Amino acid sequence: MRPLLEKVVVPLVVIHDKKLIGVGTGTIVSGLGILLTAKHVVRAAAVYNGELPQDPEAISAGTELYAMYRSHEYPEDPNSMFGGLTRIVKIWSAIELDIAYCLLQPMVEKATGKHYEWPHVSIYFSKPKIGQRCLAFGYPLSAGTVDDDGRGGAYEDDLVGSDGIIEDVFPEKRDSVMLKFPSFHVATEKYQGGMSGGPIFVDGFVGVAGIVSSGLDEGLGGGAMVWPSLGIEMDLWPPRKTTVVEAAMKGFIPAHSDIETFTIDDGPGTADKVYKLKVDLPKYPTNA
Repeated sequence: MRPLLEKVVVPLVVIHDKKLIGVGTGTIVSGLGILLTAKHVVRAAAVYNGELPQDPEAISAGTELYAMYRSHEYPEDPNSMFGGLTRIVKIWSAIELDIAYCLLQPMVEKATGKHYEWPHVSIYFSKPKIGQRCLAFGYPLSAGTVDDDGRGGAYEDDLVGSDGIIEDVFPEKRDSVMLKFPSFHVATEKYQGGMSGGPIFVDGFVGVAGIVSSGLDEGLGGGAMVWPSLGIEMDLWPPRKTTVVEAAMKGFIPAHSDIETFTIDDGPGTADKVYKLKVDLPKYPTNA
């Protein structure tokens, strides 16, 4: 299980003064290389890059951010190896959520010339329930150095897990400062700093239902619900915009749901779009 987790749950780092600095954790949720993390992790990277948007909830789609990817694959030809620092080339988010979707730089397998299909886990579009068991993962330690050419150098990290039970649920927000978005409390060990953005699985490994958003107090962690992010727009195939729910319906983001429907309000004079999640989502194995 750990080798799989280390392939799909990845440290997110920035390069600053020839150092690799961990800013959080992300989870690969699509073979296309779509990664799920916390918006505040992306904003932390923007600060290191000297980007300070006037809107405190905004992020720059051009923020320089990297995933440290492990392939765990050892082909006969050492020149066909890939992995290590992988740049994030696109970022999508919503003002009212602490959720961000990112796109990893596509990689080509030298042996076949085909685009690499990223190992991934599915998303579980579910409203967390009080009493549910959950398991979070992340990298409280990820740091290293880079050479003058931006490669090589020393690096270390440590993937940790934290199990717990959902203690309280806030469908809209808990407060106006810390958890000002749909969120939940987890009775657990305090989530450590670098775990921000890491996945929270509920009901075993059905899929990612939340992300680590905050280490609150000893014995209490804060999670952001993933399901409200269904309406986030992505430009996977410019110039057309695709919402997360549409990408899930087409099978580009494997997902499960215990939510009956999801509605997107397209504004005055336009009919709402209603998606029947439990009926129309493609069926995937429930063991991530």
